[in-house]
Amino acid sequence: MKACESCSRVEIGKNHEDVPFWLRMVGMVLIYIPLLTLPFVILSAYLTYWHLRFVGAKNLKTWKDYIPDRKSYRYTYQTQITMTPTFVGCISKYKIVLVC
Repeated sequence: MKACESCSRVEIGKNHEDVPFWLRMVGMVLIYIPLLTLPFVILSAYLTYWHLRFVGAKNLKTWKDYIPDRKSYRYTYQTQITMTPTFVGCISKYKIVLVC
């Protein structure tokens, strides 16, 4: 028995067609806001880490201590989430620039 069979799972995209169009557009915008602020969060974390090191802190956890094992959060081909896009902004091949 797998560990995830005994627990309830999040259902992503199950009612995608029932959500109003304007709400899906807001959701698309909200995806990219954290990506724009992420470099500042990472810089702040490193500055805080080095500040603590310089004032004498010992046994601090590093970035790798907080990242789970790679196999614990990767999708397989069978568990990949897919849905059909319903508006042109979602189909655009140029949005990959924002993701990278």
